[in-house]
Amino acid sequence: MTAPLPTNLATGDLIAEAWMDAVVACLAELQPTLPGPWTAPTLLNSWTAWSPGSAQVPQYRKHGDLVEVRGDVKGGTVPSPIFNLPVGFRPPGQISVATAMGTDTGYLVITTGGDVSFPSMGIPNGHIAMCFSFSTVA
Repeated sequence: MTAPLPTNLATGDLIAEAWMDAVVACLAELQPTLPGPWTAPTLLNSWTAWSPGSAQVPQYRKHGDLVEVRGDVKGGTVPSPIFNLPVGFRPPGQISVATAMGTDTGYLVITTGGDVSFPSMGIPNGHIAMCFSFSTVA
């Protein structure tokens, strides 16, 4: 990728080459900070995407050491895992995160093995909304 040279710099000029090297180095430093693509996990244990209106299909992505999860699920076998996060997308220790369940609240558990599960009994209004993030480092 090349950037246009300032009008006062000529190609082959040492200053122009230094300027281009600085631009390329800056772009290279920015690249790792961009988030990865959203990936839809394989839903397990009869869990399915809940999709009325503006509901989001379950997805995850990584931004540096931060994993983001979003989406809505329904059905499924409680407390069996909803899905499993791959290696590199897992927390260093088991964590719990708050979640919305229709008009109620609950929590999800994410294990070091990558299992994302809902340990509570009953799912009011039939769905769980996921919107959380966590670090992959301690």
